[in-house]
Amino acid sequence: MAIAMMVDNPEGSQEIYDRIRELVGLDEPAGGIFHVAGPSPNGGWRVIEVWESEEDAQRFLSERLRPAFEAVGGVRSAAAVLARARLHHPGGAAMNYKFMYAIGFHPWEDDAAEGRPFAEKASELFHREESGREPPYGSALDLGCGSGIWAVQLAKRGWQVTGVDNVDKALERARERVKGEGVDVRLVKGDLTNLRVADVGSGFRLLVDNGAFHSLNPAQHEAMSREVSAVAADDATLLLVAWTPKRRGPLPRGASRREIESAFHGWTVTDVEPSGIQAPKPIELLMKPDEHWYRLRRK
Repeated sequence: MAIAMMVDNPEGSQEIYDRIRELVGLDEPAGGIFHVAGPSPNGGWRVIEVWESEEDAQRFLSERLRPAFEAVGGVRSAAAVLARARLHHPGGAAMNYKFMYAIGFHPWEDDAAEGRPFAEKASELFHREESGREPPYGSALDLGCGSGIWAVQLAKRGWQVTGVDNVDKALERARERVKGEGVDVRLVKGDLTNLRVADVGSGFRLLVDNGAFHSLNPAQHEAMSREVSAVAADDATLLLVAWTPKRRGPLPRGASRREIESAFHGWTVTDVEPSGIQAPKPIELLMKPDEHWYRLRRK
């Protein structure tokens, strides 16, 4: 079973990281799926990796990473750093957003910053839905709202917004964002495969999914699409982001157009456009997201 691992080094830096990488070797280790590193929000340096199994991760730690740390900082320093390694079993093929938010790793939000191509593309898509109308535009549902980036943007544009997510840490950040921006957004804790139980409301004219659907399994696809149809207005539009399907361990597998059309009975895909995502080069090479926005309209 794939696992995620995080290592924090309070004394770490780009220089130390580069030296360790040279000692470890730049080849892709057996069982390695994903690797990203950078400054830790707590100071120092943070590395996050995904491995095919705990055995692969432990083998890499003992055979390659520990000797490299010892060469750079000594045996005691290496032991202190590696003792902080945290292993997490996501529990299946779906990406564990709870874990990612808990450790402060959410690159999908970084690309939403103003001026980034992804953000500009999203704004363009929202504008198309608003064209020829005056605010308020109606009710919008942010599916898997995370920290509320798009919920806040939609509210600023003149939509009456509800955001739903099942990760407490993400909703906590969303509440802070909503308060800080001074907008009116209703935030609900709930599962996207059971929206009616979560009491998110109904009659939504615009629904936005910035990466939830493509991280689910086929059974969850059917459940989510059923719930989306139940809470959407008869003339609703759904904007959905998805990666091209590819095996990525516990990270999102992605979803094809055929899978999207198969799941969303009673909807028509009207447009498919590149999302403009600019992933860091290592992530781009490893994940090959080839991400697109899909626009669906109810038939």
